[in-house]
Amino acid sequence: MASERVRGRRGVIAGAVAVAALGCSGSKTEAGDEAAGSGSCPVAALVCEDFEGQPLGQAPGAPWTPEGEGTALVDDQRAFGGRHSLRLETTAGWDGRALLGLSDAALFPTTHLFGRARLYLTEASPDGVHWTMVQASGPTEAEGVWDGPFTAELRYGGQHQQRLMANYDTPGTYDTPPAGPASDCWQHSQTVMPQGQWTCMEWEFDAETDTMRLWFDGAAIEDLTVGTMGEGCVNPGTAEVWYYPDSFEAMHIGWVDYQNTGGSRELWIDDVALGTERMGCD
Repeated sequence: MASERVRGRRGVIAGAVAVAALGCSGSKTEAGDEAAGSGSCPVAALVCEDFEGQPLGQAPGAPWTPEGEGTALVDDQRAFGGRHSLRLETTAGWDGRALLGLSDAALFPTTHLFGRARLYLTEASPDGVHWTMVQASGPTEAEGVWDGPFTAELRYGGQHQQRLMANYDTPGTYDTPPAGPASDCWQHSQTVMPQGQWTCMEWEFDAETDTMRLWFDGAAIEDLTVGTMGEGCVNPGTAEVWYYPDSFEAMHIGWVDYQNTGGSRELWIDDVALGTERMGCD
């Protein structure tokens, strides 16, 4: 929930998600097409990245698209596997986000998205600041709610006391004129975001059963398994219903704070993989 959001531009990551993984080799966007690197992509991965084949000190190249005024650079200071990882540093608020976008045809569109990533977060955003670290989005329709299709976004991040949160939003509502209903819905967890250590984060976004799930180090975060309704919404435009995308078309991985009071965040991401089956952390 972010009832006091500060948005310098469009108030959400339009058409995007965060991603995940382990055991990849360079960049891979379809079976048998890998850049040089060590190890191999999980068998079920359709897109994966371990940053070993990416130049140090530069933003990752295709198929990734950097977004925001924060930095996302290949780094050798800290890595989970191999020598390289991606270091992200944000500045305050939406404009200061550090994200990588992906809409690769090897994976999208899809109705069932799994991901995993190794994350090392120095310190989570302070109490009350809403953040997102993984997100998927696509078009949907809701008769009687909005006249025509609109974009729906499913996210995992957090907000209160550095605890995790599932979030649903409809970014078209921030356009002028609005291109979707107002929502911004939440489901809070009792689990605190791990800090100062490598964590394997996995997620599932399922448009076929209208369900989203999250795992940390192989253990399900049970109170963040969400269907079509969470604990509440900032705005009543969808009558608190989470209308899932008909299919997912894009995603982002990284970090964004929606308020300007959170300061700077630093994190590393390594061993990213995406597919339509769960890949696990082993």
